[in-house]
Amino acid sequence: MNQSVDAGMDHGADAHEARFEGDVEGRSCEAVVSDGPGRAPHSGHDGGEVRPGEHYANIEPLALARWLNNAGIHNSTIEYRAGACDVYATATRPA
Repeated sequence: MNQSVDAGMDHGADAHEARFEGDVEGRSCEAVVSDGPGRAPHSGHDGGEVRPGEHYANIEPLALARWLNNAGIHNSTIEYRAGACDVYATATRPA
């Protein structure tokens, strides 16, 4: 399995998740974890206050579904856990 990790969906203006990417049996796989609705803004550096010039945004589950769909990933599962204020997604794309 080939794999890489990209962090920063909720803390980067262009990157929108902590993401695992891999290749399992010829299929591209993704797992996404992001701050969701209700999470208080915080710094990606130390968890304190958002610093001047630092981006922060909560990710709406429906927005994530649209982003995945627009990327051609139609086989996904998205879950929002209100207690943790987190959004989780897994997806695969055929080879």
